[in-house]
Amino acid sequence: MIREWWALYLVGIWLYMALVPPVEAAEQTVIQKVVPFTKQGRVFGVAAALESAAAPVTAFLIAPIAEFWVIPYMNTAAGQERWGWLLGEGQARGIALICFFAGLIMVVVALLAFRSRAYKQLTELYAKAPEPAEGDDEESDAGARPVRHPSSPTPRRRCPERHPLSRRHAATLDQRVRYASRSMIRSLM
Repeated sequence: MIREWWALYLVGIWLYMALVPPVEAAEQTVIQKVVPFTKQGRVFGVAAALESAAAPVTAFLIAPIAEFWVIPYMNTAAGQERWGWLLGEGQARGIALICFFAGLIMVVVALLAFRSRAYKQLTELYAKAPEPAEGDDEESDAGARPVRHPSSPTPRRRCPERHPLSRRHAATLDQRVRYASRSMIRSLM
């Protein structure tokens, strides 16, 4: 049974904090291995934007549901009778019910995602992606050019004297930063 124990809360938060880094590392590894090098910035940007946008949406969606329906329901005799065996008694039972169902929904969605066609395609792409060469590490790559993904287009070559970021044409760091941000915005459009 779930109770208002601070130790249970502490263990749950610790488990969450212990599991998030491996999950995030796996996500980053899959993206870096499957997505062509020239498009990784866009993919990472969209992924970060979606993850950041989810927090306020869920807060604005769940807060009214909890305040106006779930918490008042759990304070009634019917709510306590129906869910008391699992959630116990106390003021935090409404939020506990929301967390319980949110956890169940996440598990079901994750299991359905593992069975999806998109997941199977991603698994195949990951298996077919080229492996890094032996001895590839950050120390041996210092000064080396990045390895292109086989499906990425050949980069255009520019004359160093005419390149807008060369010191000859852009005297200040500020000008170089402005040029880089403009070209990044253009590439996203």
